[in-house]
Amino acid sequence: MIGMAPSPRLAQTGQGEALPLNDRRGKEFNDKVVDAMCRDSRIVRGRISRFGHLRMPKDLGDIDVLLIDPLSHRIQVTECKDLALARTPDELAHQLQALLPKDKHDRDAATVRHERRVAWVRDHGEEILRHFGLEWSAQWDVDGSFVVDEPLFVPHLRGMALRVVALEELYAKVN
Repeated sequence: MIGMAPSPRLAQTGQGEALPLNDRRGKEFNDKVVDAMCRDSRIVRGRISRFGHLRMPKDLGDIDVLLIDPLSHRIQVTECKDLALARTPDELAHQLQALLPKDKHDRDAATVRHERRVAWVRDHGEEILRHFGLEWSAQWDVDGSFVVDEPLFVPHLRGMALRVVALEELYAKVN
């Protein structure tokens, strides 16, 4: 309608498309994680799903943060979760429940999907490293992790198979 102001829950992206505010904040959180992981000879990329001609399957989405450390021969696939976006206890409970599988057949939980991403990277490690000008060998290790915005949430997620760290822990390791 003419004269209607845009929704305050929308923010403009650099490409001119409107995104919900929480999506924008989630991307900003991902960028903070990328910044915290960048140092020395590491290769760090955010929101990546293509490696030259190699593309991740659509059902896996993208990798929030991919870290390749040539010195330690490690590829780390990181999922970022800004749980502070939840405004109420019910929203927080819903976000935490969405991370963990409801039963052994639940393939949609964030942790299960991320474990599948890590397995995909492990299976395609040679092509991924080649894309970044590196060579695969038996020394390379691939692991996955979750980074959350607040240390308060870490104990709730400790039972996961993947390592969980708070963003401030990443910054502490840099300094």
